[in-house]
Order: sequence, then C-alpha cells, then structure tokens
Amino acid sequence: LSLTDALPISYIAQHGYAPLLTEITAACDLASSSNARYHLAQLERHGLVSRGPRGAARGLSLTEKGPA
Repeated sequence: LSLTDALPISYIAQHGYAPLLTEITAACDLASSSNARYHLAQLERHGLVSRGPRGAARGLSLTEKGPA
C-alpha cells in the first residue's frame, strides 16, 4: 500500500472512526478531494474498506481483509 492508501486504514485503527475526505486530502498533500476519492475507491476495490452511502460523513469502515 502507498502512504496515501495506508492513511485511512491507520486512521480508522487508531481513532475508531474514519477521517473526513478533506482530512485525507490535506494529510496526503493531494491536489483535490477527487484524488482522495480515487484512493478510497482503490481500497474498496481491493476489499480493504467499505464505504457507506454517498454523502455519509465518516462512512468508511475496515473490512475483514483490512488490518485489525
């Protein structure tokens, strides 16, 4: 995993809830939130996270494949 991909996973493991999209964008020094969405989509595609309904704040959660 890249640093950008690992950040949401480690954040959830440490805090018990998901970071906001703006927090991921800022922490990873990404140009826009669409870049953060891309990385979240990759994590979801690999089965490491699942995302809640569109527009749900902090709707990201770890799956069984994701680190505990």
